[in-house]
Amino acid sequence: MASLQKKRGKGKDEDKWFYQTQPYVNGKRLTIRFGSGKKKAETSLKAISDLLDSKNAGLEEFSPTTRAWLDSKADLPICKTLLKHGLIPHLPRRFTESKQTKTETTISILADSYIKTRGAGQSAGTIIVYKKAKRNLIDCLGDADVTTILAKDTREFWRWLIEEGNSKSKPGETLGLSSNTAKQRLRYAIGFFDLAVEDELIRRNPFRIKGMKTSQSAAKKAYVSVDVINEVIEHCPTNEWKLLFALIRHVPMRIPSEIQKLKWEDVDFEKKTILIHSPKTESIGKSARKVPLFPALSVYLESEFQEARKSSPNGRVRDLHVFPTLHLHSNPGVEAKRIVLNAKIEPWLEKAWPNFFNSIRASTETDLMDQYGLRRACQWSGNSASTAMKTYALVKKCDFEDVGMAEKVDAKCDAISAVDAKSDAESASTTERKPRKKSTVENSNSLPCISVGDIGLEPTTSTMSTWRSSQLS
Repeated sequence: MASLQKKRGKGKDEDKWFYQTQPYVNGKRLTIRFGSGKKKAETSLKAISDLLDSKNAGLEEFSPTTRAWLDSKADLPICKTLLKHGLIPHLPRRFTESKQTKTETTISILADSYIKTRGAGQSAGTIIVYKKAKRNLIDCLGDADVTTILAKDTREFWRWLIEEGNSKSKPGETLGLSSNTAKQRLRYAIGFFDLAVEDELIRRNPFRIKGMKTSQSAAKKAYVSVDVINEVIEHCPTNEWKLLFALIRHVPMRIPSEIQKLKWEDVDFEKKTILIHSPKTESIGKSARKVPLFPALSVYLESEFQEARKSSPNGRVRDLHVFPTLHLHSNPGVEAKRIVLNAKIEPWLEKAWPNFFNSIRASTETDLMDQYGLRRACQWSGNSASTAMKTYALVKKCDFEDVGMAEKVDAKCDAISAVDAKSDAESASTTERKPRKKSTVENSNSLPCISVGDIGLEPTTSTMSTWRSSQLS
């Protein structure tokens, strides 16, 4: 009977144990691997031992237990190995069914199932991105069966996203998607195939391979100051665009979903608050949040509100959108980019454009952290503290200036300490030079060592009076 062997994995699986057997078949050692499940490995070992005994005895029939194992539990790689070495006459029927009788699960079917189940309760914008990821997969890999997708296809999909994924590119423009957009599409593709693993269509997600990172760090963003936005506002063609840039630089908002929902009834000029509706967090019970109406922003809002009141019938504007034109645009970034580039303020703005709106949100939240603390900044931004520190916390130039100021303060303190040390040295030279124990606390401001007599720990009155007079002098 073949024996069961236990071996430690390699690489990322070095902390796991795997089972295998190495029987002799036709005078050659054969290696059959079972995986990490011990119970499954023991069941497979018994069936393989029965097949070896039948072959050695010249029998063509197997026990009912072995037959049931082949028909329902044996993996295809193991069955192929057994067939290759003559231990079974043919593959089990479940592996030889024709494609006409076997239902395939293609990429489109898998993606539609994911969107129907996981997309329930998600915003319309999220569903649109799901469908874009589905279209990217089909454009690159074809509407193939999910069981035929391999790790090499994942690498090809990533290359295709970076180099060819932009179907709306114009002549002279890059054909690929930006790095962050490609990471987003890859993240959704991983989600599609995670569903296939859960439904036991495939054993392993081919899109979860080493080196494929889908997260975006704060280092990819740039700090955009309020002064820069104020200069951009001067080049805006309409008051609506001026209000947009002013709003997103003082209130951390998601573009375009949160500006599309904003109405004048959400702006309370008396209580100085704004109610922000958030479709992204609506599925987790956070459909809206209140933020302060900052003084620098109220000027733009009040001006635009008065203009809306003049143009509306009967002056009733509470149910109207704050952005009557922009709330209809699903991608205001095209016009915003043109405005920013025409301003020609900072040379890095064009390079930082792929993350410009995200950089503004990060810059605004960073300023709120510095001025009002992490708790309030997260409440007004609509994200958690961990997300804020990982994604939106930026380093500003003034942070380094503050360090320089701190060094000057420390130098001043060192100078004062040096004067104190000199005074201590001069007072020590005038005292009686007698051997004494050093104080355990090395501090120029510590009390002098006072000898303790037989009376106890309290010093005598004359000694304390002498010490006080010396301190006053």
